[in-house]
Amino acid sequence: MFALDVYKMCKNIGLHPDKIALHIKELIDLTEKVPLDQLSGYIERNKIMLEESEEELRNAKVQLKYTHAELDNAFSKYTSNSNISETRWTYWLKRELADRGLEFDSIHALVNTIEDIHTLGFDAKKIISKVSESDVLETRKNALKVEITKLQKSKQVKL
Repeated sequence: MFALDVYKMCKNIGLHPDKIALHIKELIDLTEKVPLDQLSGYIERNKIMLEESEEELRNAKVQLKYTHAELDNAFSKYTSNSNISETRWTYWLKRELADRGLEFDSIHALVNTIEDIHTLGFDAKKIISKVSESDVLETRKNALKVEITKLQKSKQVKL
């Protein structure tokens, strides 16, 4: 009769036989940390800690909103409206560059590259041609350096 009552109760709450062993194992693991007679207090303490953590999180979110509002207010006091967006854009740009391992100072090199591309009319064929030409000239320069070195060595040998 007892086993039948336990079976019916387990069935009513949707507890399947394979889950019973799992839950017993979890209970045994927990009682290794917390004695069984102290389990309800342990659960209550953790529940209170969770509620406190959630309250701290809510407070932190409110504080963050307040801080953002103060920051926006400070920006608006010391800069015009257009400068606020420029300041935010600059901050965003610095962060994006840093995320990609680049420094803000590398913007100058980027601007120079864009100016060079602009002089070519943003024409992809012209740009590729210039890059190829540059590669050919670099290869030729290196070959000439090697040739000069050989000539200097041969000249020293003759002397």
